[in-house]
Amino acid sequence: MGCISAKDVQQSINKNIYNNMKQTHIIAFDQLFLLQSQCLRDLDLLQNKVISRRINMINITKAHLLNNPKLTDAYKLWTWGVSLCNKGNSKGMNVHYSFNNPNESVDKTTAFNYNLGSCKELRFHWFAIILKEYVEYVQNAKQQYPEDRLKAKDIYEKLKTMKEQSSIYLNTLSLAERTEAFTNIEYNMSKINKGLFNADQFYNNLKDLDIELEALIQKSYQYESEADQWGRKLYRDLDVIPIGNDSYRMRAKMNSLVLLYHPGKKRTQEEEDYYYNIKLERSKIKPKVLFNDEDDKQKIFLFKIRWTGCSEVDEKWSEIAFILEKHSEQIKSIKQIRNKIRYELQTYKYVDDNLIEAWKIYCLSLLTELKDVKITLNISDQESATKILKNQQVLNENLELQTKLFSEYFFTIRPSQQKKLKEYWRKLDFDKQWIQGSFMKSDQFKMMHHQNQYNMMTNQAKNIYEFTTQNPLYQAIYQKKYLKLEKEAEDLFTKGIAIFEEMERLYEQYKIDKDVDKLMKQELRSNDVILKKQSKLSKYN
Repeated sequence: MGCISAKDVQQSINKNIYNNMKQTHIIAFDQLFLLQSQCLRDLDLLQNKVISRRINMINITKAHLLNNPKLTDAYKLWTWGVSLCNKGNSKGMNVHYSFNNPNESVDKTTAFNYNLGSCKELRFHWFAIILKEYVEYVQNAKQQYPEDRLKAKDIYEKLKTMKEQSSIYLNTLSLAERTEAFTNIEYNMSKINKGLFNADQFYNNLKDLDIELEALIQKSYQYESEADQWGRKLYRDLDVIPIGNDSYRMRAKMNSLVLLYHPGKKRTQEEEDYYYNIKLERSKIKPKVLFNDEDDKQKIFLFKIRWTGCSEVDEKWSEIAFILEKHSEQIKSIKQIRNKIRYELQTYKYVDDNLIEAWKIYCLSLLTELKDVKITLNISDQESATKILKNQQVLNENLELQTKLFSEYFFTIRPSQQKKLKEYWRKLDFDKQWIQGSFMKSDQFKMMHHQNQYNMMTNQAKNIYEFTTQNPLYQAIYQKKYLKLEKEAEDLFTKGIAIFEEMERLYEQYKIDKDVDKLMKQELRSNDVILKKQSKLSKYN
């Protein structure tokens, strides 16, 4: 059984690993209890691999809506759904799903092969991946489980013998330690009894699961040949959603397919109530979104992210939500300040309605109000919006407000901030391997309860569908709106001082005074204000 040191045993049991067995302070017992817990853990993991895959396949296809569902029911429903997504023309789309003959394989094991054609329903792809794993796990369990089970029983028999001779080991302990040791031995033995009972139960069920899988393998060709006659009917009644060139997924929910079309007996009302209550309780503790509240209609990049429960996956979705949120906030901030500037300087009445024109008017007003004025655009990342005037003198109310607005604007679009946001946007992508079910290989996913695995896959599919559907829109908004605002900001930031100096030269050339500036403001009331404003400023363009 290998050599284990007393230190290894104590460290392992102190951490309450595996089946939470308690330390007895008798090394001979603790060594065997640790080996037993490891053996029971291996049996439990192998059992969970098989059971969780089977339940997930039944859940994915909603076969659990049937009374006493079998794997054959799930497989049949899956072939119907795949055919539906291929518009009932599986053969024309080169769809096939088959089990190879063990006698023809190198290692004499059955393997599942498939091609889903135009079907891009993620859950159907993941069903195929899970089925492929299930075949492998059942075959491994048939070989490995009896050996591990006999090993666990052998250790148990040795522990029973040691327990009967426990006085030999307990004599070296104090009365208090002896009482604790005996109590812990009884506790550990009860845990082992329970573990062995579960192992025996699964061992008996494994035979039935193997028979069920063999029946599926034998009927798979029949289900494949019958799939299109159902697929054509379902396509007429339930329709599909196109998602790219010759790619489709279901428009209706899988529940509709099962409840309306499957001829099998549906589960009883008592079962319906039971599963409804489970779902209700789960909804109370499961957060629905991580970021990007869908109710906030002012956001540009709307994205409702569903919690999956797998931290590696949720972390990436959180990053995507964060990037979209930051760019939404930036667009919102730029547009708000930009509109305030346009309104304050009334450039919305110009044909060339942009901030360059607003900046020219602002510079002329400054030069008219003050004789010696200089502008600086050194915006600090460590500070909030700062004044853009150097050696500022007292300004009138309008110029004070305009100065404040431009200061906020320049701080909002400061180069360091825009550089960071550009780097964020380049990261705006999700792991495309998720579509191939790469998340199923993570240790965290494997250790989840089968119901949590199913919930995770459901929310993962919804997130992927929403993101891949919305991402072209996000990119269009980014290219058409965001980059346009960013380009205007960059131009103003880089050319602001040069424009001021040009306005200063023109001011000296044309000798604008306060009366002229006042007259210009009065003319805003006239009906032909646009033409007059164009004429008045044409010599400065």
